[in-house]
Amino acid sequence: MKLDEKNPKILVVDDSGTMRNFLIRVLEDDYDVDTASNGVECITQYMNFKPSVILLDLVMPGMDGFDVIKKIRDVIGDQEVIIIVLTGQDEQEIKARALNSGANDYLTKPFHVVELKARVGVAIRQVMLTRQLQETNTSLQKAYNIIDQEVKLVARLQDKLLPTKVP
Repeated sequence: MKLDEKNPKILVVDDSGTMRNFLIRVLEDDYDVDTASNGVECITQYMNFKPSVILLDLVMPGMDGFDVIKKIRDVIGDQEVIIIVLTGQDEQEIKARALNSGANDYLTKPFHVVELKARVGVAIRQVMLTRQLQETNTSLQKAYNIIDQEVKLVARLQDKLLPTKVP
Protein backbone atom coordinates (compact mmCIF):
# COMPACT_ATOMS: atom_id res chain seq x y z
CA MET A 1 0.00 0.00 0.00
CA LYS A 2 1.61 3.25 -1.14
CA LEU A 3 0.84 6.50 0.62
CA ASP A 4 -0.56 9.14 -1.71
CA GLU A 5 1.72 12.03 -0.78
CA LYS A 6 -0.47 14.59 -2.54
CA ASN A 7 -3.68 13.59 -0.77
CA PRO A 8 -3.19 11.31 2.27
CA LYS A 9 -6.30 9.60 3.64
CA ILE A 10 -7.91 10.50 6.96
CA LEU A 11 -10.83 8.63 8.51
CA VAL A 12 -12.94 10.73 10.92
CA VAL A 13 -14.94 8.65 13.41
CA ASP A 14 -17.45 10.46 15.62
CA ASP A 15 -21.10 9.84 16.47
CA SER A 16 -21.77 13.58 16.17
CA GLY A 17 -22.67 14.59 12.64
CA THR A 18 -21.78 18.19 13.48
CA MET A 19 -18.26 17.19 14.54
CA ARG A 20 -17.78 14.99 11.44
CA ASN A 21 -18.87 17.82 9.14
CA PHE A 22 -16.64 20.32 10.97
CA LEU A 23 -13.59 18.03 10.66
CA ILE A 24 -14.31 17.42 6.97
CA ARG A 25 -14.34 21.19 6.35
CA VAL A 26 -11.10 21.65 8.33
CA LEU A 27 -9.19 18.82 6.62
CA GLU A 28 -10.62 18.37 3.12
CA ASP A 29 -8.34 20.92 1.44
CA ASP A 30 -5.23 18.96 2.41
CA TYR A 31 -6.44 15.38 2.76
CA ASP A 32 -8.81 12.80 1.33
CA VAL A 33 -11.34 12.56 4.19
CA ASP A 34 -13.92 9.85 4.84
CA THR A 35 -16.16 9.44 7.87
CA ALA A 36 -17.82 6.87 10.10
CA SER A 37 -20.49 7.49 12.73
CA ASN A 38 -19.72 4.55 15.03
CA GLY A 39 -17.15 1.87 15.77
CA VAL A 40 -18.61 -0.85 13.55
CA GLU A 41 -18.82 1.54 10.60
CA CYS A 42 -15.26 2.65 11.39
CA ILE A 43 -13.89 -0.87 10.96
CA THR A 44 -15.75 -1.28 7.65
CA GLN A 45 -14.52 2.10 6.37
CA TYR A 46 -11.00 1.36 7.63
CA MET A 47 -10.89 -1.88 5.63
CA ASN A 48 -12.25 -0.24 2.45
CA PHE A 49 -10.66 3.23 2.65
CA LYS A 50 -7.19 2.27 4.01
CA PRO A 51 -6.53 5.55 5.85
CA SER A 52 -3.12 6.72 7.01
CA VAL A 53 -4.67 8.47 10.04
CA ILE A 54 -7.83 7.85 12.05
CA LEU A 55 -9.35 10.67 14.13
CA LEU A 56 -11.33 8.68 16.69
CA ASP A 57 -13.92 9.66 19.28
CA LEU A 58 -13.92 7.39 22.34
CA VAL A 59 -17.55 7.67 23.43
CA MET A 60 -19.84 6.15 20.82
CA PRO A 61 -22.82 3.81 21.06
CA GLY A 62 -22.17 0.10 20.52
CA MET A 63 -18.50 -0.32 19.68
CA ASP A 64 -16.64 2.50 21.45
CA GLY A 65 -13.25 3.98 20.60
CA PHE A 66 -11.37 1.60 22.91
CA ASP A 67 -12.94 -1.38 21.12
CA VAL A 68 -11.95 0.13 17.75
CA ILE A 69 -8.33 0.56 18.87
CA LYS A 70 -8.23 -3.02 20.18
CA LYS A 71 -9.72 -4.40 16.95
CA ILE A 72 -7.29 -2.50 14.69
CA ARG A 73 -4.17 -3.14 16.79
CA ASP A 74 -4.77 -6.63 18.19
CA VAL A 75 -7.23 -8.41 15.88
CA ILE A 76 -6.35 -6.89 12.49
CA GLY A 77 -2.73 -6.36 13.56
CA ASP A 78 -2.21 -2.93 12.00
CA GLN A 79 0.45 -1.07 13.96
CA GLU A 80 1.12 1.41 11.14
CA VAL A 81 -2.09 3.46 10.95
CA ILE A 82 -1.89 6.49 13.23
CA ILE A 83 -4.83 6.78 15.64
CA ILE A 84 -5.46 10.21 17.12
CA VAL A 85 -8.13 10.22 19.81
CA LEU A 86 -10.40 13.29 19.73
CA THR A 87 -12.66 13.27 22.76
CA GLY A 88 -14.29 15.43 25.38
CA GLN A 89 -12.91 13.21 28.14
CA ASP A 90 -9.93 14.83 29.82
CA GLU A 91 -9.34 12.45 32.74
CA GLN A 92 -5.73 11.26 32.99
CA GLU A 93 -6.79 7.61 33.48
CA ILE A 94 -8.79 7.63 30.24
CA LYS A 95 -5.97 9.35 28.37
CA ALA A 96 -3.46 6.80 29.68
CA ARG A 97 -5.80 3.90 28.84
CA ALA A 98 -6.24 5.15 25.26
CA LEU A 99 -2.51 5.61 24.72
CA ASN A 100 -1.68 2.28 26.36
CA SER A 101 -4.30 0.57 24.18
CA GLY A 102 -2.57 1.71 21.01
CA ALA A 103 -3.62 5.29 20.28
CA ASN A 104 -0.73 7.42 19.02
CA ASP A 105 -2.00 10.79 20.19
CA TYR A 106 -4.79 12.31 22.29
CA LEU A 107 -6.51 15.63 21.77
CA THR A 108 -9.28 16.93 24.05
CA LYS A 109 -12.39 18.68 22.70
CA PRO A 110 -12.72 21.57 22.30
CA PHE A 111 -9.43 21.81 20.45
CA HIS A 112 -7.73 24.49 18.40
CA VAL A 113 -7.87 23.87 14.65
CA VAL A 114 -4.22 24.90 14.28
CA GLU A 115 -3.15 22.26 16.82
CA LEU A 116 -5.31 19.59 15.16
CA LYS A 117 -3.80 20.34 11.75
CA ALA A 118 -0.29 20.28 13.24
CA ARG A 119 -0.86 16.90 14.91
CA VAL A 120 -2.35 15.42 11.75
CA GLY A 121 0.60 16.80 9.77
CA VAL A 122 3.05 15.16 12.18
CA ALA A 123 1.14 11.88 11.90
CA ILE A 124 1.23 11.99 8.09
CA ARG A 125 4.98 12.72 8.12
CA GLN A 126 5.52 9.81 10.49
CA VAL A 127 3.59 7.44 8.22
CA MET A 128 5.50 8.65 5.15
CA LEU A 129 8.88 8.24 6.89
CA THR A 130 7.96 4.76 8.11
CA ARG A 131 6.94 3.69 4.61
CA GLN A 132 10.10 5.19 3.08
CA LEU A 133 12.15 3.27 5.62
CA GLN A 134 10.31 0.05 4.77
CA GLU A 135 10.93 0.60 1.04
CA THR A 136 14.62 1.31 1.69
CA ASN A 137 14.93 -1.82 3.81
CA THR A 138 13.33 -3.88 1.04
CA SER A 139 15.78 -2.44 -1.53
CA LEU A 140 18.73 -3.12 0.76
CA GLN A 141 17.59 -6.70 1.32
CA LYS A 142 17.36 -7.25 -2.46
CA ALA A 143 20.86 -5.81 -2.92
CA TYR A 144 22.20 -8.01 -0.11
CA ASN A 145 20.64 -11.09 -1.74
CA ILE A 146 22.31 -10.26 -5.08
CA ILE A 147 25.69 -9.76 -3.40
CA ASP A 148 25.26 -13.03 -1.48
CA GLN A 149 24.50 -14.92 -4.72
CA GLU A 150 27.56 -13.39 -6.40
CA VAL A 151 29.83 -14.31 -3.46
CA LYS A 152 28.56 -17.90 -3.64
CA LEU A 153 29.18 -17.97 -7.40
CA VAL A 154 32.75 -16.70 -6.93
CA ALA A 155 33.33 -19.34 -4.22
CA ARG A 156 32.15 -22.10 -6.58
CA LEU A 157 34.43 -20.79 -9.33
CA GLN A 158 37.40 -20.71 -6.94
CA ASP A 159 36.67 -24.29 -5.91
CA LYS A 160 36.77 -25.39 -9.55
CA LEU A 161 40.06 -23.57 -10.18
CA LEU A 162 41.86 -25.04 -7.18
CA PRO A 163 43.56 -28.40 -7.69
CA THR A 164 41.76 -31.36 -6.17
CA LYS A 165 45.04 -33.10 -5.18
CA VAL A 166 48.00 -31.67 -3.34
CA PRO A 167 51.02 -31.52 -5.73
